[in-house]
Amino acid sequence: MTQNRSAVATLLADAKQLITENRYDEAVSRCLSACQLSPDLSDPWIELAAIYLRQQRYEQSLQAVAQIMTAGESQKVRLQLIAAAALRGLGRYAEASQAIDTALNLAPGDPRVINSKVGILLAQRRYTDALPLVENLLNSEPTHLEGYLNLGIVLQGLGRSDEALTAFDRLLEIKPDHASALMNRSSVLVTLARPQEALQAADAALAMQPDALIALLNKTAALLALKRPREALTVSERLLRLNSRHGKGLINKIIALLDLGNFPEALATALNALTFDSYNPDLLGLKIQALLGLNRFAEAQADCQRILAKHPDRIVVKLSLAKALVGLGSSSVAISTVDVILAAIPHHPEAASLKADLLVGRNEWETAATLIKAALVQHPDQAQLWVAQSALLLSKERYTEALTATERALALDPNHLQATVNQMAALNSLQRFTEALAAGQTLIAQQTPDWQLYANQGAALAGSERFADARQAFATAEALDQKAFRAFRWRQEVYGIASDALLPDIDPYAEFLAFKVAKLEHCYWRSCEAVLARATALIEENLAQGQLTPLPPFKALSLPLSPELTRAMAQSRGTFLNNGMAAPRQALAFSYPNAITDRLKIGYVSADFREHPTAHLMRGLFSRHDRQQFEIFVYALCKDDGSDYYQRIKTDADQFVDLTALSNAEAATRIHADGIHILVDLMGYTGYARSEIFALQPAPIQVSYLGYPGTLGAPFIPYILADNVVLPEPLRPYFTEKPVYLPECYQVNDDSQEIAATGIQRRDVGLPETGFVFCCFNKPAKIDPVLFAVWMQILAQVPSSVLWLLAANDEITTHLRNEAEAQGITGERLIFAQRLPKSQHLERHRLADLFLDTRLYNAHTTASDALWAGLPVLTCLGNTFPSRVAASLLQAVGLPELITHSLEEYQAQAIHLATTPAELRSLRTKLAYNRTRMPLFDTSRFTRHLEEAYRLMWDRHARGLPPTLLRVTPLPSDA
Repeated sequence: MTQNRSAVATLLADAKQLITENRYDEAVSRCLSACQLSPDLSDPWIELAAIYLRQQRYEQSLQAVAQIMTAGESQKVRLQLIAAAALRGLGRYAEASQAIDTALNLAPGDPRVINSKVGILLAQRRYTDALPLVENLLNSEPTHLEGYLNLGIVLQGLGRSDEALTAFDRLLEIKPDHASALMNRSSVLVTLARPQEALQAADAALAMQPDALIALLNKTAALLALKRPREALTVSERLLRLNSRHGKGLINKIIALLDLGNFPEALATALNALTFDSYNPDLLGLKIQALLGLNRFAEAQADCQRILAKHPDRIVVKLSLAKALVGLGSSSVAISTVDVILAAIPHHPEAASLKADLLVGRNEWETAATLIKAALVQHPDQAQLWVAQSALLLSKERYTEALTATERALALDPNHLQATVNQMAALNSLQRFTEALAAGQTLIAQQTPDWQLYANQGAALAGSERFADARQAFATAEALDQKAFRAFRWRQEVYGIASDALLPDIDPYAEFLAFKVAKLEHCYWRSCEAVLARATALIEENLAQGQLTPLPPFKALSLPLSPELTRAMAQSRGTFLNNGMAAPRQALAFSYPNAITDRLKIGYVSADFREHPTAHLMRGLFSRHDRQQFEIFVYALCKDDGSDYYQRIKTDADQFVDLTALSNAEAATRIHADGIHILVDLMGYTGYARSEIFALQPAPIQVSYLGYPGTLGAPFIPYILADNVVLPEPLRPYFTEKPVYLPECYQVNDDSQEIAATGIQRRDVGLPETGFVFCCFNKPAKIDPVLFAVWMQILAQVPSSVLWLLAANDEITTHLRNEAEAQGITGERLIFAQRLPKSQHLERHRLADLFLDTRLYNAHTTASDALWAGLPVLTCLGNTFPSRVAASLLQAVGLPELITHSLEEYQAQAIHLATTPAELRSLRTKLAYNRTRMPLFDTSRFTRHLEEAYRLMWDRHARGLPPTLLRVTPLPSDA
């Protein structure tokens, strides 16, 4: 018997040594041997039960406890503790509590028993019940380590994170290397959004326990919060090697993969996790995010709806549903979904940001700005709202304010990706390229897979004339997301981009010139001549190599470039479109009617049937067409913006067709199926145009009109509508189209425009009560330094006069006032008008005395507005189509005396009229009389002339003759 006891003691000593080496299976073997030698002894069974407990083999631990026949008083307490721990591990909390209560009867003040009781309560999340036990323990033993550990866990469970942190810190003051305290401390720091400190605490714990799951989990969470997803992924994979089914570990891995843009692997990981945790809404939500990243919107929508059927209040899923709906083209439903969130949680930051983005997509800028402003009042500490604010300001070209908004966002979240992107965009727009590159340097060094980063990096490099590097950055952006990158760079964010759009590679020359020309358009003219020279050189270089023009043809119309060059630029674009659509055009193989018909089908195509100058001019046209001879089709490339213009045009068309959701081939097929005889391009190469539709030639006759005052250089547009003033014979060689001359004036005008009668006074808009008011409500991009100098000379010669301009942003206002000061005119003599609804805008014209036209690109709709409101317009006849439009308008309204032929004459006439009140009054009286009697504002007469132009074109086609110059004979004056 004595020999057996000695052998048992040796075996138990070996087992204890093996436990210190974490060799639990061998320790179990030693204990079992000891139990076989002396089955009646309690010590081997107690040690065996304790080892099983360490291995989380709870049933075996309880079985070992059951083998003990007798035990001493001290052993009985330990047995109850082991049994309670095993029962807790099995989730049998009531039995565990009974075991602990037995131990408490045996040892009422034993800290081990109290902490075990607390542990059972913690497992049941009964934090309120546990708190007094822990506090009583620490009152009696102020340095009890496990007491502080449990106190911290209890306080954390009660949401008292700051107090929990204090408890863990107190423990660590006593024992700095307490691994559990470090792990729990890191958990609290993650909760408190103090990720850097959480990372340090987790690393300290891992230094002692390299495989501690809680420490690995906290380290992953901290790295994710620090926007270090690549490191977070590595740590999460280390955790999952220890426990491949660790739920939170899998979730963190998926989040890291999503942050890295690795959507395929994120989806695969989520699907794998869902095989053994299929109802976890967090996993389902991450799966949805991966599907959104892969543009699998229909699947994402279906998953969102499944989750919301069971969990209707999950905000994150509702937001994901809205994003899926946007991807599916259902922006209206998406807004309704977001509105549900905002109704429940007003000013919810992410919901407000998403809705603002959707509103911008509908051109509802002011509503979006109001929404974000209100949300910021409630949540000024939310970085994503400042990001949304910066995006709105960028869209309005308020770059300095946008930069400030990004700085606010980055102060709150230094690693915010979109904030960094928007900061780069603002710096680029301010042409602070070195700073833009520095702003994105860290994220690019981390190989953050976001196309926007590289797009803005490419822009900064192009702006710095590092063209080869820029080309590489653009290639990286395109590789990451070709569709998004190209749509953004080609300025098609609002209405999206057709799936079969022709999008050339981004040319660094184009990006460079975009920045330089933008400076000119913002009235910063210090290097104007150098910019024009550089632009000309780069354009000629590309054209000589058979490449596209790096400056959009529309931009060229506002610059003093030669007509030969502007025609070549347009032709480069026309050739690109014609060649690019050759294969689909051949595949569609449209055939056309060519018979004489009593009723022509006319199709008008535009993205501007909305609150836009084109619609302002055309609104009255569609209802005036002779329905006996014409059937009118309106093809909209824009969504309903809620304006009266959109609604009126839609109502007045025989058929109004929204093409926004169709590809170019589908749109052309629809137009051809409608049997259109003459298709009218109202856009040319302006924003949101879809010239590919015309390149597919869905109609036998295609004509350019109104929106683009220049040649398109495109073989698929053989005609342009014009008049003798805007397109005289000397300019014809610079047009590839055959002109169809309308009599009197080529520009349609609406004779039903409302003029408000609010009784507005000069003082209401910041104008002086007395003195002469010159005005020009053209957009500032039309003002050039040569003309501005003439304006300043006019102001100098007309004392007490002011110049009333249309405000755009503070940067332009500052530039213009600085230019005025440099030419001896105080900046205060330039007064800037804010935008108003159209009827009120027309009314305020009556506060001015004389409209001064711009020279390179005249007032077009703007001149019609002034004349309709009764304000005389003084223009200088140029030598290009866009510089002769105001002269055409003045001729048609019977005021040729306001057409000058040189800047010297223009300046002299402006001064003369300003200093000869009687003559100016006479002109105003004449304009008031002519306005309703001369052809300019006779919409019905204009419509008859336009219809005759259509007949002439169709008659020639029906006779099998090629396009040629055509002239419409004017109706009798009394018709």
